[in-house]
Amino acid sequence: MSLNDVLIWLVYISCASILFYGVRLPSAYRSYMWRWMAVAASVVAVTALMSAMKFPKAGIIGGCLWLLLIVVPLVISKRFNQQVNSQNFAEAIKTSIFLRWLYPNNWQEQIELLRALELAKVGSVAEANAILERYKNVNTTIGRSAIIQLYQMGDRWSEMLEWMQKEIAPNVWQEDGAIAVFYLRALGENHQLNELLQSWHRYNTAIEKIKDPVTKNLGRLFILAFCGEVELVKQILAGNLKVLPEYTKDFWLATANYAAGNEVIAREQLSKLCNTSDIRIQNAAQRRLSEPIAIASATLTVNSKQILDQINREIAEEDKYNLRDYGKGKKAIATYTIISLNLLVFGLELVFGIGNNLSIINQLIASGNIDLYVFYKLASAGSTNIYNLYQLGALLPNLVVQGEPWRLATAIFLHYGWLHLAMNMLALYYLGPFVEFSLGIPRYLLIYFGAGIGSMGVVSAMTLWGYSQSNFVVGASGCIMALIGAMAAILLQGWQQEKSKLAAQRLRTILLIISLQVVFDLNTPQISFIGHFSGVILGFIIGFLLNYKWQTKSK
Repeated sequence: MSLNDVLIWLVYISCASILFYGVRLPSAYRSYMWRWMAVAASVVAVTALMSAMKFPKAGIIGGCLWLLLIVVPLVISKRFNQQVNSQNFAEAIKTSIFLRWLYPNNWQEQIELLRALELAKVGSVAEANAILERYKNVNTTIGRSAIIQLYQMGDRWSEMLEWMQKEIAPNVWQEDGAIAVFYLRALGENHQLNELLQSWHRYNTAIEKIKDPVTKNLGRLFILAFCGEVELVKQILAGNLKVLPEYTKDFWLATANYAAGNEVIAREQLSKLCNTSDIRIQNAAQRRLSEPIAIASATLTVNSKQILDQINREIAEEDKYNLRDYGKGKKAIATYTIISLNLLVFGLELVFGIGNNLSIINQLIASGNIDLYVFYKLASAGSTNIYNLYQLGALLPNLVVQGEPWRLATAIFLHYGWLHLAMNMLALYYLGPFVEFSLGIPRYLLIYFGAGIGSMGVVSAMTLWGYSQSNFVVGASGCIMALIGAMAAILLQGWQQEKSKLAAQRLRTILLIISLQVVFDLNTPQISFIGHFSGVILGFIIGFLLNYKWQTKSK
């Protein structure tokens, strides 16, 4: 498996995911995505054409196009969103210049909106309003944003509520989730808590389709704050909304305290915000002090409390089944230790490479012709030298049955070259913590080593029986596929036992990963399909049994 092959698959999978994601977006966001989709389709087409023509560097060229036209703009776009969400509008305007060059769109209108927000932030409200007035239009996303900002800057929440209820077309509510998010705040500011929760239940599907996680979670923040859920507000502000400015976090925490009946604490927090540098927060804090919000416990109906409980359960599910940010604030000790052991063993492979080429290295040093790159190439040869890997414990099925079963274990720490090591360790770094924190270190290690060694045993058996050609095997891939199998088991049980929609969504993602891995394995001769597939199956079985016992024991 070469770097060229890996890059071809990387281009195919990443671009296909962009196309799949773009097709599923509501029409309100599709105008933003169609350029990304066009670029992704073009990169795939160029790469596929070069591959069909047997061009030797198809993956390298396709990978460079993918990096320049997709990865770099996505990184800049992510940076832009972070700047906007942290209300650093001046820097966001600078960043948008690069995005406007890479992906021409309605950036000029967005830049003008950012200018208006920056002006309002420093107190130039009249100038900001003049800009927003030029762009307000109920029939476009940008125009609706301008109208919302006009109402928000003037703390005209009752007018905003009336405008939304009268002027927003019914189809917009289902397509533009951001409208629903600000509608929730307008309801809260007008003390309509029960309607606030009913509206969350009504428009939650549209809100879930918002591509920006901060905007998506603002809806939850508004509900939790106006309903007095102080601890949950702290939790969500420390999680998905940690990018918000500290004074914004303090404002919503004060709002939650007010709604919970902690008036003294709330007034103290709001009084401090009256001296902040952001004029908008100053005005909002002063308004909150002069017009306190209602205490939630005395207002919510039974049905509203049920919806609030549902939101609480969703947040708990996200903490439990969030594959991307699982175990925030914790260190995956077992995962990092295993990665370190793999790196240490790879270091031994390099030492062997130096030893094998020591005479050549001495000759080059004596002649003065050696440099770091030459030394690196000679050392790296140790990780691709079959005899070196054999000496260090590579799996040879014939030797296993002849009295060397220890090779089933040692082979999972060996890797054939830097690329093999990097791919496996990167996968372990991202996948390992979820299983480690879900099951605990002892069960995690049992899955990793038990299923990993077991997959090596299956490879050996299938080779000796004539069903496989895997006569020489190294790598931690079987262990990592076992972790994917264990993740599938954990998510399946979460879906079955807890009826968790998030677990079901994550399970579909894992099944997609397994399917793509199967296609990749079957089309790459150097990859042991049996090792990977048996690792998934063993990991699923062991993970299912361990998680099942853990669940029943905790009841």
